[in-house]
Amino acid sequence: MTVAKNKKAINDIAKVYEENLKQFEYRISTKYLNEDYDIKYNSKKVLIIMIHNQIQPEYIRKMRRKISINRIKKKVYYKYPDLINCKFNDIKTRFSMLYTDVAYLI
Repeated sequence: MTVAKNKKAINDIAKVYEENLKQFEYRISTKYLNEDYDIKYNSKKVLIIMIHNQIQPEYIRKMRRKISINRIKKKVYYKYPDLINCKFNDIKTRFSMLYTDVAYLI
């Protein structure tokens, strides 16, 4: 692919992306280009151009942030010792007092 065609493709995809409030992914962008602008691009080509130029829908960016935050939270999971020495399996009376400790805090 020549440089001029590549720049034209980038401009076309960026134009569709901006017109639609940064919400279209590559499949919908390809369909939109083919139907409304009569510009024929392969969906894989659109995907590659969007990846190389960091054009991503906003909901995907937010989703990736949430995934990375959840991964960090799972790595920082501390186990605290049982300070009260709870033995819930030994409870025999119906209305006995139960104590517990806090094992997980955000």
